[in-house]
Amino acid sequence: GITDGQEFPFDGNPVEPAVSITDKGLTGKPALVFLQDYDITYEDDNDDFNEHKYAGEVTMKITGIGNYEGEKIFTFYIGEDISQAYALYNGSSSVSTLYNGLIQAPDPTKITVEKNGTSIEQGTYDIAYYKDTISKETKVGLDQFIDAGTYYITVVGVPSKGTYAKTP
Repeated sequence: GITDGQEFPFDGNPVEPAVSITDKGLTGKPALVFLQDYDITYEDDNDDFNEHKYAGEVTMKITGIGNYEGEKIFTFYIGEDISQAYALYNGSSSVSTLYNGLIQAPDPTKITVEKNGTSIEQGTYDIAYYKDTISKETKVGLDQFIDAGTYYITVVGVPSKGTYAKTP
């Protein structure tokens, strides 16, 4: 069975948790029949085709049919939540440079990402750059690291590669 909030590993294949539904009022509690007594639908914000195979949050709704009514909703997660991940540049979480009027962008090959002290596999996330605000309002390219100010390196999940970020 499935429990609310359950996590499933990402492998690129659809995730359809096992469901067994019984009628507690019947002797022997026989299992109800899918598409005769109940239906299951999925809603997945990270998957345009609703295949529930990409990383992120998926909502599963079980709805009664025929002699059965009501619904039960479960939320489950696929892949690795990187909302607590952080970027390091040359092993440091903070780097200072003096303004010189030239581009002083970080070398992307020197950026690593960790979560709870463990490295996250390169290629399973994207990096975004922001200037003067961590609220992600002013996204910048590497060629814009010229003006004085504070720049932030932010880790972004890539659902098709197994990572996502839970939103508060």
